[in-house]
Amino acid sequence: MSSKKRFKAQKTHSGEMLKLTPDRSDNKQYINWFPGHMHKALKQIQSKLKMVDLVLEIRDARVPLTSSNFALDDILGTKQRLIVFNKANLANPEKTILWQEYFRKNGVDFIFINALDKNSINSIVAKAKNSIQVNYLKENPDGLPKEKKAMMIVGLPNTGKSTLINRMAKRDATRTADRPGQTQVQQWIKIEPGFELLDTPGVMPPKIENEEKGIWLGAVHAIPSKIVGHETIACYLTKYFLEKRNEKFKKLYLLENFDL
Repeated sequence: MSSKKRFKAQKTHSGEMLKLTPDRSDNKQYINWFPGHMHKALKQIQSKLKMVDLVLEIRDARVPLTSSNFALDDILGTKQRLIVFNKANLANPEKTILWQEYFRKNGVDFIFINALDKNSINSIVAKAKNSIQVNYLKENPDGLPKEKKAMMIVGLPNTGKSTLINRMAKRDATRTADRPGQTQVQQWIKIEPGFELLDTPGVMPPKIENEEKGIWLGAVHAIPSKIVGHETIACYLTKYFLEKRNEKFKKLYLLENFDL
């Protein structure tokens, strides 16, 4: 895929945006993968915001900014939000420390977790409940502690939302899979007495601004890798890790004596 071309996806019969074709409608380069259910999901998220106290935005800790969604930013506005960076166990620990400093300096309420780790689950539930309570008491200083709490979970596909929900609910409350698009309807899930969570489908931004961002989203399975191209992703990542002199990567693929 030439970086000089502008791309716009076309719908298949299934409603998925898969076929990449040149688009000359503006001067920006972008890729689309925006199945019909995602457009519907954005409207549902907006309509249900008043029913929840807190929004959990799940991102991928390996690509903290790339896994954000400007479309959600517009919808959520000033709604109280806790950004959960999942799959921290797969991210570079040194980079994670730098990202934590970055988000702390920018006043972001966040937590880095591994959804498969029990301690992470306990931490996120406790932090979410505390955030809701603190915000409620700010708005109601003379009121009693809030008894019933509700939150909504949003984010890109395959960031681990379903796994996180199942761990918090301590049961298989929703389907999980290593591919995007498993959750396509909203559902309320009981986390514990007086504490509920609204699950929502993974939603992509309507436009992926450039090929590099599309490659990273394909690499972490937020979008089907065939959209950007399996070989494109493989070649990009190989070059990236070699340039970063990643010794684990070199050893895994027997590239110890290879250099750019």
